[in-house]
Amino acid sequence: MHVRKYKQYVGFLKDLPMFKDFHSNELLILAQHLKERKFDEGQVVFRKNDSGNSCYLISSGSVIVVKEQDENEMEILYNMGVGEMFGQISLLDGKARMATCVAHEPLVLLELEKRDFDCMFEMSESFAFRFQKYLTGVMISHLNIGYQKLATLIE
Repeated sequence: MHVRKYKQYVGFLKDLPMFKDFHSNELLILAQHLKERKFDEGQVVFRKNDSGNSCYLISSGSVIVVKEQDENEMEILYNMGVGEMFGQISLLDGKARMATCVAHEPLVLLELEKRDFDCMFEMSESFAFRFQKYLTGVMISHLNIGYQKLATLIE
């Protein structure tokens, strides 16, 4: 990949609140591990129980997290937009996906694979530990949203 693309990724990452405390050089390390993936509206990014080996950062478009009722019916659980991340549990445990994610509109994602994430830790990149702390915060946020939805169903 060209250096220009990495710089473009760094510029995008710098504008996100989650990376405000990261130095440009740290973001460059991350950018070098990102792969751009494009999806059409309605295209499945991954399904529940698919093997999990990466997480995604939304560069443009939006994603819906759905519960598949049957072949033609889905219940929308959550909607995510530009700058949000999903699939991050797979970076930590490498286990199967816990939900189905679908492109709600034309979508561009930046993918970080588990092997690249693990490599950053093996290289003792300090930013990898701070990034993991951020991922933990995102997961807690998503859990809280799930608990709130569950609470409304129980009431």
